[in-house]
Amino acid sequence: MSQPLFPQKQNPKEKKSNTLSAHNGTIGVFYSDQRDPKHGQKLAHQKSTDLLSWGPVVNDVAYKTYLDRPGMTVITYIPPMKLWILVYEYPGTQEENHPGGEQWSGQQFPVYYRLAKSPFEFDNDRGYPIMIKGVQPGSSPYVVWSPEGGVNGTIIVSDNDHWDVFTNSYGGQPDRWEAHSTPQMNAYSRALHVPKENPGHLIILGAARYSRAVHRPLSLSRVSIKELLKKGPGDAKPREP
Repeated sequence: MSQPLFPQKQNPKEKKSNTLSAHNGTIGVFYSDQRDPKHGQKLAHQKSTDLLSWGPVVNDVAYKTYLDRPGMTVITYIPPMKLWILVYEYPGTQEENHPGGEQWSGQQFPVYYRLAKSPFEFDNDRGYPIMIKGVQPGSSPYVVWSPEGGVNGTIIVSDNDHWDVFTNSYGGQPDRWEAHSTPQMNAYSRALHVPKENPGHLIILGAARYSRAVHRPLSLSRVSIKELLKKGPGDAKPREP
């Protein structure tokens, strides 16, 4: 990117959707792809302007080592920064003969993110780990953006291992992440939603954790983002149910 990745020029009055339905008249479908013989798994997308014909496969996250398997793309838009964010899990390479896995904190499926000026250009950027006091969120990330939290608004990320959500009110600067506790239990692919009619609130939806024998009902919590950010940031240590 030719301009600084974390510019401080903002327009807090600018409002755009924080879900990807179309971008400049183009629909994008993002998915994990195991068809490429060069990659055991990669993240990719395809584009369409009519939902009938689709363009070629375009890489979003594809590592050089075949056994590296990034997964579980979720993206959203950060209006004040005019940037898109992609979150994904990246377990790195487990085999001793194929080093390269960037497991900063020993987490099996640590969460990373990329920022780009277009939702179709993530392959031109690098991945940053979300790291708080030596702890990373782990697996099945989800990301939304809210205008609460200052001129940059706030990026909010959920994972499988924590009741907390991970927040960044500085346009995604890697050293400005915080963990804030929520009343919603950790779960596999916990979903986040910021209602358009009430962007100061966060809805967290989840049920059971992956590969757990304990069954849970589907439940949700609705929290005030302003109150969430008022809490002192936590240490991000996973909390067992």
